[in-house]
Order: sequence, then C-alpha cells, then structure tokens
Amino acid sequence: MKSKVLPKNLVIIHLILLIIFIVFSIVFLTNFVKAVQFYVYDKNCDWKEETATIVKYSINTQNGHGYFYDFSTFYEYIDDNGKIYSGIWERFDTEADAKAEIGKQITIYVDHERGIHKSSAGTNIGAVCFNGIIGFVTLPLFLYCLIRLLLHLLAWYKEKTTSQEE
Repeated sequence: MKSKVLPKNLVIIHLILLIIFIVFSIVFLTNFVKAVQFYVYDKNCDWKEETATIVKYSINTQNGHGYFYDFSTFYEYIDDNGKIYSGIWERFDTEADAKAEIGKQITIYVDHERGIHKSSAGTNIGAVCFNGIIGFVTLPLFLYCLIRLLLHLLAWYKEKTTSQEE
C-alpha cells in the first residue's frame, strides 16, 4: 500500500481533530470510570426506607439581583444514634406552596452502616452509558487520526529522502 503526502490543510485538520478526540476520550473515559465506581458503590449499599420530615424552606435568587427566585424545601431525618440526614427536597415557585409543605412526611433511603442517604430509590446508570458511549466512540476516532498523521509523516519522509537522492 502506497501512502501519499496529504495537503497541508488536511494535515492541520487532522491535527485539530486529533487534539479534540484525545481530549474528549480522556475526559469521558475518566468520567466513565468514576461513574462505574459510583454505580457499583451505590449498588452495594444497604438502603433502608426511612421517613423524613420537611422542616424548612428558603428563597433562592437566580441572577444575583433578586428578580427571579423560587423556594427550596429541606427535609431532615434523625436516626436512633442521633445522626442527622438532611437535604433539599423540592423547589416551588411561590412561598405559599413551600410553606404548605412544612411538616409533610417523605421517604428517603439511608444506609446506616455507611452513614449516607439519598432521596430517590434505585441506581442511575445514565452517567455510565453517556460517558462510556462518548468515550468509546471518540477513542477510535483519535486512533484513526493518529494513524493517518503517522502515515502522512512516513510518506513525507520517504518523498523527502527520494527527492534528495535524485
């Protein structure tokens, strides 16, 4: 198979694509590994359903100037050992809706042994799939661009040495 020297603009395009694909591959494959670790950790937790109570709400400004705002409600659960589990439950557009939620009982999931909790059941595999697909698609594209550039360099070197011999 004879390789030919690529035009200069194609070499630049391949270099740019090579950089883009290697960055995407590294970022998404790193996130893929972290997502798999989190997924496995989450699957191995001993989640127990517990009842928490909405205890307060607060106002959230969106743009720093106070023009757009909403209200977040917060839950709290205290286990038998006195450990407090708390977090944001829901957001509301009006203060009256947020205030009406105070005292409401909700279900959270607690792993008492590890001292962690979450507000929804099940595990999310979406991050694993998203990062895996993008990472494993960009990796072969990176390798393709790298091989093309190496073939170009080889052809360029052969052409250069043949022209010097003449």
